[in-house]
Amino acid sequence: MSSCPTTTARKERNACRSTLRTVCTARPATSRIRHRISPGRCRKGATALIIPICNDKGPGRGGDRPPSRPEQQGPRTSRTDAWSHPMAGRRRERAASARTAALIVAMVGALAGCAQQTDAEPARKGLASAPPPDRSWQPKGLGAYLAARDAEIHGDMVAAATYYPIALASDPDNVSLLRRATFFAAVEGDIANASQWAQRLLTREPGANLAPLIVAADLVAHGQAKAAAERLGRLNRQGLNSFLVPVMLAWARHGAGNAAGALAALDELDSTPAYRPLKALHGALIQEALGNTAAARTAYEHYLTGNDRPSLRGVQLAGGFLVRQGLTDRAKALADDYAKRFPDSLLLENTLRDFTGGRPVAPVKTAAEGMAELFYGTASLLADNDATSAALFNRLALHLRPTYALSQLLMGQLLAGQGRQDDAIAAFRKVSGEPGLDLAAGLAEAESLRAAKRVDDAVTALERLATAHPKRADPLIDLGDMLRQAERFPEAATAYSRAIERLGPPQERHWAVFLDAA
Repeated sequence: MSSCPTTTARKERNACRSTLRTVCTARPATSRIRHRISPGRCRKGATALIIPICNDKGPGRGGDRPPSRPEQQGPRTSRTDAWSHPMAGRRRERAASARTAALIVAMVGALAGCAQQTDAEPARKGLASAPPPDRSWQPKGLGAYLAARDAEIHGDMVAAATYYPIALASDPDNVSLLRRATFFAAVEGDIANASQWAQRLLTREPGANLAPLIVAADLVAHGQAKAAAERLGRLNRQGLNSFLVPVMLAWARHGAGNAAGALAALDELDSTPAYRPLKALHGALIQEALGNTAAARTAYEHYLTGNDRPSLRGVQLAGGFLVRQGLTDRAKALADDYAKRFPDSLLLENTLRDFTGGRPVAPVKTAAEGMAELFYGTASLLADNDATSAALFNRLALHLRPTYALSQLLMGQLLAGQGRQDDAIAAFRKVSGEPGLDLAAGLAEAESLRAAKRVDDAVTALERLATAHPKRADPLIDLGDMLRQAERFPEAATAYSRAIERLGPPQERHWAVFLDAA
């Protein structure tokens, strides 16, 4: 994910003011209202405990998450990955180089492996995004590997997910290719193939960290919770698995009808204080799903009292329970507290709508829904620092719960962060009909339209939002920003003036709007 430019023309600098606050890397000085559609963050203290321990295996000793820049060995300075390096160290790289040299000798007559592609098309079925442009040829063998590596290095997830399986077809026992094919297929939402390759990987590398999570999630998605629980019970608890595995195991056991075992699995989280709110939240969800209302209320109270900054999703889940128990005022108080911390949150409207009777708040009932909550929360946590892993976990959430609107919204943000504006627009439009989420989705869609050079379409979308939400200034603020960036200054001034009329009494956080209007 690339950050907004800092040395280009003024119009490109102004374009940094994206509405995609969850994954945007715009500088704080140019972000008018940051994290407006963020689902909420864990405390920095909790994050500090989670992220540094993720590189538990080191190169070639069990990690199965490819890095974003695989040629970089050693410590990272710009970001922290959620999974350890997938490569097997210098010895394995030398062995790979030897195999590569042999492939080159064998394939010189075939233009370095670039030949008609006929046998790898099935591996591309199910990819969530369109394949690369149609060509009269497709690479095979070494050519596919080089194309995949180049795509990985340059952040082209679609091409990486396309070409690694083709390379794997030429070398099906190559552990490194199995890792990468599994990872990028999952990142692109091809969980069916990712699960198959993950199972093959586990026969060759039983200590892999990510592969068994993909397999277990796919089993639960297909109603095989007991089989998933058996797999999860054997896994290590290192890195992100220190909290992912216990919660996944709890939901798998719940799906298999083992209530006592489900709650016992969550007890593993007690050893790390930062994980206790997570235990309380998922314990409450499981207790409510079991029909244990009193125990669920106790667990929700533990979550709220033990977490001084609960995420918006946590507020929504806990408040939804309170509403179902007739404690609507308490639920509104939770939302009010969140509003004080994040007064410009666009997702808060969705929560308040649920609490005030706009529609019933559906509880989490099944193992698939519970795991989807876990993966969505993990993706939200990683989105700022590791957007690729965030995309993978969010894809797992959607695999388990395809109609999960919040997860679909986050998917659009992550795709926009990759520069895939058409895919992002399609994701946002899936959410645009959701009451309470249409404003956030509409603003994000308008920003993707602008990024795709469809400024007039973006202006139309923002005017439509301004009409649909007559009390919100956000569409008009973004409209003013967009018109100013397009150097349509009289129209921008009008948009800012309309926005100021909706802001109410001026507050400190509004200063940038008044400055731009001037």
